[in-house]
Amino acid sequence: MATESKTIRELCCQKLKISEDVYDQKVLLACLPRWYHLLGWLRWHTNPAYFETDVQIVQAVAECRTLEEAMKAYRERQEVTGFQRGTLRFRITRNRLERFIRKILQLPPTPKKKSAKPSAENLPPA
Repeated sequence: MATESKTIRELCCQKLKISEDVYDQKVLLACLPRWYHLLGWLRWHTNPAYFETDVQIVQAVAECRTLEEAMKAYRERQEVTGFQRGTLRFRITRNRLERFIRKILQLPPTPKKKSAKPSAENLPPA
């Protein structure tokens, strides 16, 4: 497959038509929760040190070639400490990062998990 020879950074820059200079910022903002996107953009410009852990994750993922490698790099660097990062989730989440990488690598979306609750159709007749 031709996409496996390129890194995620190269594929992302090619697909989004961005330079490698803005790759970190674009991926970081794309992987933040939607409700935090505008505040995240503002925080990126006023206090970029807050996103140091997230930028390290984005840079590690950039050199990966497969989804499995990228998720392993995420798990190795992911650090959830403090009220804002842990409780309020002002950080990159695994699900958003995985969805973003799936789009870049043109992989099918993650299958939805079946509910543990029995549905009305699955219940025995009364």
